[in-house]
Amino acid sequence: MSLDSLVVNGKIHKKKLTIELEEGEDIHTSIKEAMLIHNVNKADLLRIRGIFSKASLNYFNRSAYKNKDLENAQVIASSGHFKLSNKTGLFGTIKTAFREGAKNNTYTLVKANAKEGLKIELEFIEMD
Repeated sequence: MSLDSLVVNGKIHKKKLTIELEEGEDIHTSIKEAMLIHNVNKADLLRIRGIFSKASLNYFNRSAYKNKDLENAQVIASSGHFKLSNKTGLFGTIKTAFREGAKNNTYTLVKANAKEGLKIELEFIEMD
């Protein structure tokens, strides 16, 4: 059995990493590159602020698994967790919510591109 755990004798610090994207940049690729550059192995997605120019989303409708594409979609809420490894690359999911008409709807993000200035905020733990 593989257990992902750790005993820490030093101090633990929570740190934030903000990624600002340019027009058309891929969300998942940007997260992976930022984690590699900053030597982050695991991170929680705190929030995404901005607009997806294009997004491919999955969701359940009753008992059926569906896919939906959105354009120029303003993110109103988001969450997720990521792990970076040599074997699998970036692993994790992003849950996002959008306002559609009078309703807020939540989806699993499959792929998305940013509008200029979209910001992704990650939180990770650093140990002394």
